Amino acid sequence: MKKPSPLKAVLLLLFITGFLGIVFSFAYSQGTLPMLDKPVKIMAGDSALRVAKALPAPFVYDFNKDGKKDLIVGQFSEGKVRVYLNVGTNAKPKFNTFSYIQADGKDASVKAN
Repeated sequence: MKKPSPLKAVLLLLFITGFLGIVFSFAYSQGTLPMLDKPVKIMAGDSALRVAKALPAPFVYDFNKDGKKDLIVGQFSEGKVRVYLNVGTNAKPKFNTFSYIQADGKDASVKAN
């Protein structure tokens, strides 16, 4: 059975170790019973994608409208949103650095009450 790309997963989940957020994807296989394959670490460059002390909330979306699925990661602690542009392909996504979503030239954030 061909392994799906990490970003083709129907379900993106996160794994938190203490305050260090590491983002994983789980491929969803449909058969008689739905099954999740082994988790795959999402990488940013040569390191696991980490959102320290931020309780990451990942989402897949073609942010820059280039036809490739990018990774959008919300940060609970600061209320900011990171954008990791896909510099690979949809079949083999690759992420390097991130930028924050901005409004009026400043990092946008949503404060928790």
